Amino acid sequence: MGVTVLFEFAWHGAAGVSLRLAGQGSPVVAIDPVFSKRGVYGPWYTPNPHAPDFPEYIAGFAPDVVLVTHGHFDHFDLETVKAIAAARPGCRFGGSAEVAETMRSVCGLAAARTFALESGATYDLPSLERLGPPAGGPGGGPGRPPAGATNGHPRLRPLAGEHWLTGQEGSLVAAKLAGRPDRYGVMPCGGPMLGFFIDLPRPGGESKSIYISGDNRLRTLPKGPVDVAIVNFAGLLTHPVTKEPTKEIAAPEDAAVVIDDYLRPRTLIPVHWDHEIFLNKIDPEAIRASAETALHRTKLVFAPYNRWVPIE
Repeated sequence: MGVTVLFEFAWHGAAGVSLRLAGQGSPVVAIDPVFSKRGVYGPWYTPNPHAPDFPEYIAGFAPDVVLVTHGHFDHFDLETVKAIAAARPGCRFGGSAEVAETMRSVCGLAAARTFALESGATYDLPSLERLGPPAGGPGGGPGRPPAGATNGHPRLRPLAGEHWLTGQEGSLVAAKLAGRPDRYGVMPCGGPMLGFFIDLPRPGGESKSIYISGDNRLRTLPKGPVDVAIVNFAGLLTHPVTKEPTKEIAAPEDAAVVIDDYLRPRTLIPVHWDHEIFLNKIDPEAIRASAETALHRTKLVFAPYNRWVPIE
C-alpha cells in the first residue's frame, strides 16, 4: 500500500509556515508570514533571516487563508499582510478580534476579508465561516471531528494559550505605541495568543489533526495526541519589563517534555528557532537530542526553507 500524504508543509523562516491541505479545494494556509526586509520598519526591527522574496512567495506558496497567532512584530507583519492582500484579492485573513480589527484599521483590509476567530469555536477552511463549538467542549479532542463539519473541508479550531504582552496587558502596551511613528509595527495589537488545530477529514469519518503552537508557553500547550505538531522553539529573550534574559516558550531542551507531557505527536516539526532576536543562537541538534530521549515515539522533521515537503 502507498503512503498517504496528509498535507504539504513549507517553512519560510522564523514562525512563518504554509500548509497545502489535502481534501476538497486543497487550500493553502499561511500562518504568521513575516517577510519585510530591513528598512521597512524602524531601526528596532530584526527581520526574518530566511524570508522568501515576495514574488517567489506568491509564485510558489500563494495563500488562500492567512492566520496570525498574536500581535507581535515577529508574527504579525503589517506590511506583509498588506502585500499579500494586494496580490491575492480572494485571500481571507483571520486572527483574534484584536488582530482582525488591526487588519482592517491599519492594513486597510475590507471587513468581508477578515475574520475574528474565537478560542474553542470551529471554522471551515478555506471560507473561515464559523461552524460552531467543537465536539467535547472548548479545545475539543485534538482528533475528534467537530459537530457541524459535514462538507468535507478541513476545519480550523483556535485555542488560546499564554505569552507575554498578550491579552489585556498587550492591548495596553499596543495602545501606548500606536501614536508613535518610530514604533510603527513593533506591536500591532494586543489580544490573546492563539494556537491552531486543523482537522483533516479522512475516509470513514475519522480525522487527522495538526496543531500549530504559536508562541505558546510550555505550561499551556494542549494535551495530545495529535498527528502533527508544528511547534515554536526559542532561545533566551530580554524581558520587556524586567530587561532580564528569560525563557518564554519551549526551549530546545524541552522537546521531550513537549512530546511526552503535552502533545504526543506522531510527527514534530520545530520552527521559529532560527530567528535572530534570541540572545543565544540555537543549535537544532539540541532539539533532536532532547526529542530522542522522549518515551513517546515521534518522527522529527527539520524542514528546508521555502520548499514544499510532503508530511505523511
